[in-house]
Amino acid sequence: GMAEHESAQEFLTQWSDSNLAPDGVIRWNDFLDYYMDTSLCFASDQDFCAFVCASWGINADDWLAKKVFRKYTDSDRPDCLVFGDFAKMVRDLDPSMSEEEAMAWYAAIDDDESGEISLEEFLSSKVLKVKRLFDEFDPSRSRVVNKATMLNILRSLNPNISEEDAEAVYAYADNDYSGDVSFSEFLENNLLKLLLIFDDFVRKRRRSCSQADLKQLLLRLDPLMSDSDTAAVYKAIDTDGSCEISFVEFCESNVLRAKALFDRYDTTHSGALTQFKFQQLVTEMDSSLKDREKEVMYNLVMDSNDGKVHFSGFLNPNVIRLKMLFDRYDQDKSRYLDGGEFKCMLKDIFQCCGEGDIDQLVEILCPAGKHEGVSFITYFCRYKDISRKHEQLHLAKRRAAKEKAKARGLVWNG
Repeated sequence: GMAEHESAQEFLTQWSDSNLAPDGVIRWNDFLDYYMDTSLCFASDQDFCAFVCASWGINADDWLAKKVFRKYTDSDRPDCLVFGDFAKMVRDLDPSMSEEEAMAWYAAIDDDESGEISLEEFLSSKVLKVKRLFDEFDPSRSRVVNKATMLNILRSLNPNISEEDAEAVYAYADNDYSGDVSFSEFLENNLLKLLLIFDDFVRKRRRSCSQADLKQLLLRLDPLMSDSDTAAVYKAIDTDGSCEISFVEFCESNVLRAKALFDRYDTTHSGALTQFKFQQLVTEMDSSLKDREKEVMYNLVMDSNDGKVHFSGFLNPNVIRLKMLFDRYDQDKSRYLDGGEFKCMLKDIFQCCGEGDIDQLVEILCPAGKHEGVSFITYFCRYKDISRKHEQLHLAKRRAAKEKAKARGLVWNG
């Protein structure tokens, strides 16, 4: 659309000879008459509205959202909405919306967990636009969409999103591997926040982030995050050791989901969980875990200095990602992976490894002749051994490449 001064000049030019009154004021009727004539040049109302909004710097989605928001707020607090008023707004917008969906919607917007939604939070969430797109792409109004429809919604929300990035967001949302994504799942899985993070990656010329870039991004999301936590997040994402992380890697790491779950139990905002709180968290993650297994997990990730689980420990190893991948490949829900399933899972984790390297990693827990399978707890407890072996293999390849370059008289920059 035109810049603000250009659109104003264009508009005033049309009135310079005949449409302006002697006092230089443009009357509302004059404004309407002009745009009534202009509208004849457009094939649809939607195209005409887009033209007018672009000409005058109006964001139609924000304008509508603000109008809807203020309809349900108190006159003395026009920029704040409590849950009761929000639930009424949701019911008026869609009478079929359940209380659970309304609560998921509210929680997704209340970014600072203040118990109220500010106008700024409401506008930045784009949640009305998401709801409109779900309805537009899903004529049955079931609020459940398949993969192809979900990808169309993501493209409509952000035209800059690539096919690979959209696929990563879809995979992140479909955490139960059903193939479908509901409106509630879209909200509960923090996809609104994930898409805001995507904008940060797009602004980078290489569409990737360094450790310093990621630290700035994380501190915007949580100003209280410690240096050790931001470093742990980066390490949990940069599994290939490239020192650059892509948006796809960010999604696959599940660190945003891990942070949301950790914060839910960190009710004191101390950045640490007691053993009791940690065991509550892992019970939500998997209610079938036995007390002994929870104890093992706690002992592995807790800080021996204070006996608490810090977020950096929660990501080393990355509890949420490891559990989600394990469940994905445990297709018979036996709580064990056989050698083939375990190998496929490691390929997913260490995507840069060749077949021979993966076989060496598999050997750590599935040596030749062993057939009883790998349990989640065994895999979780030995993951650091697997990760250490992966780093050794990676370093060996780098040394070999360096020696090869040196032998040929070349400078190695790997």
